[in-house]
Amino acid sequence: SLARNRNYTAINMFGLVVGMAAFLLIMLVVQFELSFDDFHKNKDRIYRLVSVPFDGSDFNPGSAPYPYQ
Repeated sequence: SLARNRNYTAINMFGLVVGMAAFLLIMLVVQFELSFDDFHKNKDRIYRLVSVPFDGSDFNPGSAPYPYQ
């Protein structure tokens, strides 16, 4: 069946390879994102504080308000 329908087989194999490559790439990104703070002893107790300014100043989501620093 595969030898008789070479074009159909090539299209299916190409789709399979692209799908597997996309899956592996997504899994690598997810693994990278979840690997932060793995070296801490109590990594499940780490929280991130985000500051949202109300006075029109620059928005910097990676910083904490002054009282929390």
